[in-house]
Amino acid sequence: MKKVASLILAGAISVSVANALPFVDLEAGGLVSLDLESAFSKDISLGSSFGFGGYARAWFKTGFVKIAPFFKYENTGTAVDTFLGNRLNNIQYGGLIGLNIPIVTPYVGAGFSQFLGDDIDWNIALNYGVKVKIPIMPITIGIDGSWQRPKFAGVHMNVNRIGVTLGVQF
Repeated sequence: MKKVASLILAGAISVSVANALPFVDLEAGGLVSLDLESAFSKDISLGSSFGFGGYARAWFKTGFVKIAPFFKYENTGTAVDTFLGNRLNNIQYGGLIGLNIPIVTPYVGAGFSQFLGDDIDWNIALNYGVKVKIPIMPITIGIDGSWQRPKFAGVHMNVNRIGVTLGVQF
């Protein structure tokens, strides 16, 4: 009788633990981006500011809401900048809040942003997007955007970028 009670208790605990384990999703991946104005006007040319980079997020699920600290690196510039080696490196780190909908997570957030190697002041970047978890596979795809107004030589620049993400979710 004790063995049966122990097996039932062990089974109940196993089911409870299995349901509780996915309270956090670790996600990392790559990012390819473009200036939002160029993307919407479909004016993509050698003068367009395109970028590539990577990101990492730790999504904590709390019922209907997910929260995540994030880190994002992006290297941006035009084709001419690439040839001349004058691309901008941007690092962002902060927090996101999203909806915990099965497979899909729309999110918004903010973070500190700094451009490396240039005289551009650090600032706050607003981030937004949506990610989709591919069922059965640990793959995510998404759209990720950020808007910021860093100051360069006393003038605020309007930086609004949109990108496509491909990631792995653990």
